[in-house]
Amino acid sequence: MGYYVQIVYSDFTIKKEDFDRGFQIVCDLNSRDDLKRGGRFGGTPRTKPAGSKSCASSPDKWFSWMLWNYDEVCNILPEVLEELGFGIDYNDDGDIVGLSYHSKTGDEGVFLDALRPVIKEDSYIVWEGEDYDRWFTRF
Repeated sequence: MGYYVQIVYSDFTIKKEDFDRGFQIVCDLNSRDDLKRGGRFGGTPRTKPAGSKSCASSPDKWFSWMLWNYDEVCNILPEVLEELGFGIDYNDDGDIVGLSYHSKTGDEGVFLDALRPVIKEDSYIVWEGEDYDRWFTRF
């Protein structure tokens, strides 16, 4: 079950020079269990593996459709966005200049909201749901 959405248009930019700051922002999110909508419920809780450098408190809580320890598996901001399910368009300078998405809704909104400080002002995304309803995310 789930609700499928897609990006039908995006005018969206994150400058390459802001990738490090953006990566830190999204990695810090992994400590926020209160924002996570995925997880394992019931049974014996799993413990965080020894040596894990993830800021996640437990492998039993994760953001929808993502690895619980994405912050230690991914190395740069675009890898996290791809883990979320986004396709990425780049310009010749290596800036992110567009996003695509065609999957079930998950926690992508949490990440986009957190990334507002590094997203170019006036960027926007036009989403369309499986019922053909449309909405905008403005930054």
